[in-house]
Amino acid sequence: MRIAAALLAVFAVAAGAAAGPDAAPSPSLETEELVYDAGKVSRGVTVTHAFLLKNVGTGDLSVDAKPGWGCTVTEFDKVIPPGGVGKVKASLDTTHYKGPISKGITVTTNDGSKNPVVLQLKVEVVTAIDVQPTDTISVAGKVGALKPAEVTVSSTDGRSFDVLAVKADPSLTVRVKPAADHNGAGRTANGGAVASGASRYVVTITPKADVPVGRSLASVALTTNQPGGESVPVHVSFVVSGDVLVSPETLVLEPRGTDNHVKVSKAQGEVLKILGVESSDPDFVPSVRPVVKGREYDIVVRYVGKPNRGVVRLSVTVKTNDRHQRSIVIPVVGAV
Repeated sequence: MRIAAALLAVFAVAAGAAAGPDAAPSPSLETEELVYDAGKVSRGVTVTHAFLLKNVGTGDLSVDAKPGWGCTVTEFDKVIPPGGVGKVKASLDTTHYKGPISKGITVTTNDGSKNPVVLQLKVEVVTAIDVQPTDTISVAGKVGALKPAEVTVSSTDGRSFDVLAVKADPSLTVRVKPAADHNGAGRTANGGAVASGASRYVVTITPKADVPVGRSLASVALTTNQPGGESVPVHVSFVVSGDVLVSPETLVLEPRGTDNHVKVSKAQGEVLKILGVESSDPDFVPSVRPVVKGREYDIVVRYVGKPNRGVVRLSVTVKTNDRHQRSIVIPVVGAV
């Protein structure tokens, strides 16, 4: 018995020495909560939550926190001592969201036994006024022939409300009327309101003929008397094509200083005339060569600067007689 006790004592001393002051400190991350679900919140509310991190190791835990798109890390503890508790405070602005969303924060530490940890903020954004099918609509087509688009706006509680005013960009005209299946009597006007007495309205957005060729944005804002939904934005994205075609739309420079070509053509309608070409960079000189007079032209871009200039970005502007595309800007990128 005495020999066995002595041996146990020797083993205990040896184990203590192995884990004694010569052992390297080792941090260890422990997380109690990886996902925080805020539930339903009204649009425009900023959701904030502090995730707790524990260091259950013997050395300092170094922390770095990087938010994903749409989320913000307002603060975090960069070092958590052994036995300590730190936090990562994250926030999410719900102004531009609708429905269920989830945003992540990636936490990296010096705990070599663990991969980076992803913390998640979850929320369901509810609105007093719902816009269907979406509050961001796309309108595409030929210049001067764009078709109207429709959205419906309705109260999420089913109660009637009034549309008090409509503000739209000059490129749009907007009409609001009660939907056929609305709740309430429905009136076209009430005390100066645009439309009144319904829980659901059809909003018809009609582009004007002067929407320019290319990509552009416009917006509509409805003012209502619905609590929590006083302002209802609708965003419009245009993709408008014209009769004058440009190929390629962006000119990527050929290597070794060779001439570069862009085709400008018009297959129908009035004849096409090139009234002039200009370069934003004097080292690049554009010129025009008719291919099919009145229908197709070759724009030649020649570099006349010093060799080995490096990466360049410029634009070539083509002036035409087409009433919808009097000025066509062609981006030019590459290296010389």
